Amino acid sequence: FRSAVALHNAELKDAQRNFFTHVTDILVHALDAHLKNHSGHGEWVAQFANLLGREMGLAEHRLQRLHFASLLHDIGMLKFDRSQQANPRTCARHTVFGARMLDRIRLWKDLAPVVHHHHEWWDGSGYPEGLSGEAIPLEARIVAVADALDSITSATSYKPARSMEEATHEIQAGAGTQFDPEVVSAFERLVAAGAIQGTRAA
Repeated sequence: FRSAVALHNAELKDAQRNFFTHVTDILVHALDAHLKNHSGHGEWVAQFANLLGREMGLAEHRLQRLHFASLLHDIGMLKFDRSQQANPRTCARHTVFGARMLDRIRLWKDLAPVVHHHHEWWDGSGYPEGLSGEAIPLEARIVAVADALDSITSATSYKPARSMEEATHEIQAGAGTQFDPEVVSAFERLVAAGAIQGTRAA
């Protein structure tokens, strides 16, 4: 009897994980279709964030949370019409809307703080709450660097891709102000090792 219950529980957990993964994938593709200038952004941010998280020694359960939060970090943009996407006020609100969307669903609840705070700055001058330093969740600090990296090195309809060298200089310049210096150090190690390189097309 116990083995049957254990098997049932394992199958249920596997079904939940499969559902979680597939629904996340659907949302990521919906977001890609909605973001007129930045298709593929979530997947690239997730790749960079995973590298950073592993370099910083995050436990496996935190890496999983980081991965899915990275994929969905801009999910709040679904609340806005495409014509509003370049509006600074929209940018300042999408983190709040994204966190609210995820917080209501048990499977995504743990992702909400990362989405909510990925535009906070290390020195406290970011948004939406002006958190600073270690008050910002570590996963959010990692997403901030990964997000900036993809934004700098990806081409869009309104700007060309910039080089990894330019991105590295810009991220280094933000250490201690926009970015957590330890996350920047992890980024520098990955660049030096050739684990992060190149640019991508729109």
